[in-house]
Amino acid sequence: MYDGLLLKCAVIFKVYDSDGDGEVTSGDVLEVLHDMSGPYLSEEQRQVIETSKFIVPPDFIEQLI
Repeated sequence: MYDGLLLKCAVIFKVYDSDGDGEVTSGDVLEVLHDMSGPYLSEEQRQVIETSKFIVPPDFIEQLI
């Protein structure tokens, strides 16, 4: 189970690290969101998401392991 979860996390990270710099920034997330949503989200809806905060608890990775 651990190996499967780690693999899933790695794949998701690679998808969201759209510029390949080893970090997932809000810009990376927005770029993927734009690519995935296409015409289904308005520019106004994207701006709402852009101004939202994504908070990841500091111990999140440890909880996965």
